[in-house]
Amino acid sequence: DHPLDSGPLDRAAELRGDRQAIAALRGRADALFVAIWRNKSPVTRDRPPRPVLLDPDEAAPLLAQARGETFLGRVGERPVFSFALDNANDFSRHEAFVARGDFNDLRMVGTLMRVEDAALLSYARGMMVWQRDHRFCGRCGGATSHDEGGHVLVCTKCGARHFPRTDPAMMALIERGDRILLARKPTFPPRMLSILAGFVE
Repeated sequence: DHPLDSGPLDRAAELRGDRQAIAALRGRADALFVAIWRNKSPVTRDRPPRPVLLDPDEAAPLLAQARGETFLGRVGERPVFSFALDNANDFSRHEAFVARGDFNDLRMVGTLMRVEDAALLSYARGMMVWQRDHRFCGRCGGATSHDEGGHVLVCTKCGARHFPRTDPAMMALIERGDRILLARKPTFPPRMLSILAGFVE
């Protein structure tokens, strides 16, 4: 098993096609919401960092400025949803987050987190990035709308159904004696290095 597939989240795929059930879960007072902003996730300043999960009252004013609300599943009996905030606005100092944590790139903090917490945030981020990048149909160019709790994008023009992508990738540790080869992209933050990675073709 991949470590990011682990954890207490039940993805509850059997509920995705039941709009009434998802609406009922969304309306529960114990529902949790994960916000994604500029591909970053909100995490606490603790060590290890924890996800900043919003309750319905905290999430309500943000959802008015959001896109891509998606049913992720349940942790225990609590339903969990994700949504993406408008990139154009600065949410880093919003009252829902400022006292509790900061938006961080998971590549920088994910390895510091408990595996189940990193798994939840990577799942939420992955769904939001997929939805952002597939706002239009690859077949006819029509706008897409969400279905099945956000796990299917349906073309409003030709009816084509689009599903989340799986992009197989690999990472390679290249060694010579007690040395390893590291790489750096110009867009990396200061002092960030990586072993070599690429998509499988």
